[in-house]
Amino acid sequence: MINPQLTEFAKHDLTQLAAFLNASDAKTQAQAIDEAIQVNSLLADAAVYALQNGQDRYFVAERLPNFGSIIIKPLQALLKESADAEVKVLASLVLLRLGSKVGVPDLLQAVLTEPVDRYAALIVDRLAACGVSETSQAVINRLRQLSLTKVDLGKSFESNANKDFVVASLHALQTLNFPLPQDLLTHLTAPELPVEITSIFPSERK
Repeated sequence: MINPQLTEFAKHDLTQLAAFLNASDAKTQAQAIDEAIQVNSLLADAAVYALQNGQDRYFVAERLPNFGSIIIKPLQALLKESADAEVKVLASLVLLRLGSKVGVPDLLQAVLTEPVDRYAALIVDRLAACGVSETSQAVINRLRQLSLTKVDLGKSFESNANKDFVVASLHALQTLNFPLPQDLLTHLTAPELPVEITSIFPSERK
């Protein structure tokens, strides 16, 4: 990914460009539209570069969908080129929000590997919201990897990354109409667990 230099932005007089877009003759307007498209593409490339190299990548990623479809192509290129797990997750999440499922395989893999204190809960929530059916089994597999004891899940109404991921996972399964296997249901309806978890299945509480 090329790092756009500030001098590339400086050569575009956006005020003048806006004036040309409002010109009375069609030729000037057409040329101005072409130039505006090039400027938008340049800005999109710069924003994707910021995602790749910025200090707060999530801060950048949550704003990228505002570019609309013009950001999809550079994001797809970044997804293909990058070996950074965080970059691939965030690029895939933005693409999914924009209707592109090219990053879904990376997100499904991340369900199994992403730290629960980072983007794991967000990933399962977004995948389920987009109706990605394969999310269900990935979530089940990840839940079976976790320790689901009271010690690991913490107390009710206290911050706990493990608990947050479990809650997001259970809601994702509900969204996808996927039943919770009996072994997990038995663990997750134990009365000593946080109420945020046990209340999701009130009819099963012991």
